[in-house]
Formats: sequence, structure tokens, C-alpha cells
Amino acid sequence: MEPPASAGVRTNAPSGRSNLQWTLDPGATSGRLGCRKRLRLRQFGSEGSAPWQRGVNASVTAMAVTMNQIAKRLGLSQATVSRALTNKWQGLISAETHDRVIAVAEELGYRPNRFARALVTGRTGVVALWIRNPEAPFYSSVLHGVMGHARRAGYQLFLTGHHQDRGGEPEPGFQGTWPVDGVLAVDCPRRVRAYMASVSSAEARVDTAVLPPIIGMSSDYAEDLDYVAFDVESGVLEAVRHLVSIGCRRIAHLTGWCTIDRVRRGRAAAYQRVLRESGLPSRFLSAPNETRAAAREVVREDIERHGSFDGLFCLNDDMAIGACCGIRDAGLRVGEDVAVVGCDGIVDGEFLATSLSTIVQPVEQMCDLAWEALSRRMAEPTSPVRQVVLHPWLKVRESTLRFASTAGALALEAN
Repeated sequence: MEPPASAGVRTNAPSGRSNLQWTLDPGATSGRLGCRKRLRLRQFGSEGSAPWQRGVNASVTAMAVTMNQIAKRLGLSQATVSRALTNKWQGLISAETHDRVIAVAEELGYRPNRFARALVTGRTGVVALWIRNPEAPFYSSVLHGVMGHARRAGYQLFLTGHHQDRGGEPEPGFQGTWPVDGVLAVDCPRRVRAYMASVSSAEARVDTAVLPPIIGMSSDYAEDLDYVAFDVESGVLEAVRHLVSIGCRRIAHLTGWCTIDRVRRGRAAAYQRVLRESGLPSRFLSAPNETRAAAREVVREDIERHGSFDGLFCLNDDMAIGACCGIRDAGLRVGEDVAVVGCDGIVDGEFLATSLSTIVQPVEQMCDLAWEALSRRMAEPTSPVRQVVLHPWLKVRESTLRFASTAGALALEAN
């Protein structure tokens, strides 16, 4: 993915890959990375870089707006303005005063001096979001959810997209992150371990006095830390049983190379479990990656070489969307000839010509609970570890409903 011209990409990985390290201003407007709001991306450059390359928005003039200017504009004390702008106003000033301060601050283009604040408070006002693939629809929905919480709490996000090699190791060159108050780590437990190792010494163990709070999210996480995770198997069991219940008897599973072993193996195991219970044979289709194009090609070729299946469960929705194209390329109808179920619940599936049945991951709830856990951990570093598992559910749409209707009609004709 190419960042906008105003964004910076720091490349310290092998050729062809880059560690995306962007600070995100959640208060900006309109669409990029699949979010409803434009992400204002600021580059961290070298000491000799131009001002905008050192994290300063190019639109900000050399004369920064101060709290004192806001106070004079409103006829308030600087202490009152400070409380309103640092989210410490509840019980000290009225909501009306708070809103007036915020409105004028936005009008004047006020930006807090985070370095000065960090020296005084010991906080940076920045939370890191480590996310596997920011441009993928599922991960972009996680990014959107976290940004909402960051904006409301007055934090900036430091976004890092990451890759892993086929051995599951973090990309070379990763040494941690920009100084932050906390970390939300989405599907990257190996990166968490690499970061913990990078800040620990051989003589001393890592503890909360050294590390910022780290909260795992989604389906892969460090099992001894706080996390808010999805159950990998329960939604798959429901989805494959649904395929059996509507009359599918040749049910295939489209998988692919995936750096998240917990997800790939867990979903495959749940698929096989249902088929064993039902006395049905398994059939695996494996793509070289998780892209729509790869899924399309693999499904088309498999049908042409080995004949059709009547049900297909896909590793994720992106692959399911590609699979639907492959099914049509092979001259079959999605829904009538082949029932298809995806996984993740991305919005794209609802708007296909034949809407996609999918396992919905409760992303919004996960983001809510993860931010709550991070806030609690930042306020109470020694509080007990909290681990939450959320259960996905099956959303039935036309890609399986049509098959059920067709199978019912054929059964009536046979009788």
C-alpha cells in the first residue's frame, strides 16, 4: 500500500517490505485505509529533516497556538483551559466550559506540546497500535474502532504495520516502538516477545516499571498477558454445521499460507470435526496466500481438475470473495450450485451480487474491551491479568440461503 504524499514510511526491512510506522491523528476527516475518516499521517524523520518530516503537520504555522491564547480568547484562567485540554476536567469545570474550550482550540488549530507534557507528567499521550495488515478490510475495521477510543481519550496513535516470514518470526530490523504509554497488539504475539526482549537486560527480568502496558487483541496473542481475543473454533463449528444442515455433502475448506498458525489450524480442526461427526469426507484447497486473486485461481483450477464441491468454507472473507469469482469462472452459480461461507464479517460481503454468509467477529466489542483494559492497566499497573474471550456468530445471507431453497425444491420434485 502506498501512503499519501504527506506520509512517511520508514524502511528498515529487506527489499520489498517496509515497517509502516505512522502517527495517526484521529481527529482528521474523510477516507483512507478503509476508514471513514482520513488519517493525518506524520513522518518521523532525521534531525536534519524539514519540520514536517519531524512529526509536525505541514499546515501548522511557525507560531504555535498556546493555552494562554485560548484562555485570553475565552476570558478563562490558563488552569481551566489546561484541565479541559488534558481530560482532567470532570468534577472541576462544567461540561459547557469544557466544550467551549475544545471548540476554540479546534478553531485556532491548537496542538499540545507533547514533549513538554511528557516531561511533566511522565506520559507521552501516544498509544501504539501494532497491526498485521492495516489495509486489509478486517484490520482496517480494528484500526477504525481503536481510533475512536483514542480520539475520545485525547491520545494519538502510533501505527505499525508488520510482517512475518514463513517461520513466523517478526521482520528483521524490529527493535520496538516509539516511546508510548501503552500498546495494543493485534495478532502479533511474536512481535510482543521481540519487543519485551529488546527492552530487557540479561541481568533483570522485564516488569511493568520497564515495559508499557501491552494488551493482545484478535485471534493470536501472548497467553500470559492481558488480552481480548476471539474464540477461533466456535464460529466455524456453527458455520460448517449450517452447511451440513442445508444439504451440502461435499464440503471443501479453502485455506492458505497464513502467518497466524492458531487461526489456520484452529479453523481447519473445527471444519474436520464437523465432517467427522457427519460422516462426510474432507477436501482441502490451499492457496499460496490469503488474497482474493489467489483464492479465485485456486478454486477455479480445483473445480476444473477434480469436479465441483457443493459447500465451501473459507479461511476468511477476502478469500471467500475471491472464491465466489472462481466458482463463477468455472461456470457454476454461487448460492445455487455451491454454498459459500466466509469468516470475519467484513462489510464487503454484504454488497456482493450474492451476499456472503459469514462468521462475524465482534470487532467493535473487542475494541471497546481492549481500550478499557489498556486504560485500567495504565492507571493500575499491578492489577491482576485480565483475559477475555469473545465468541463469533454466523450471519446467514444469500450465499447459503439460495442453496437451501434450491435443495428444498429439488427434494420436492423428487417426491
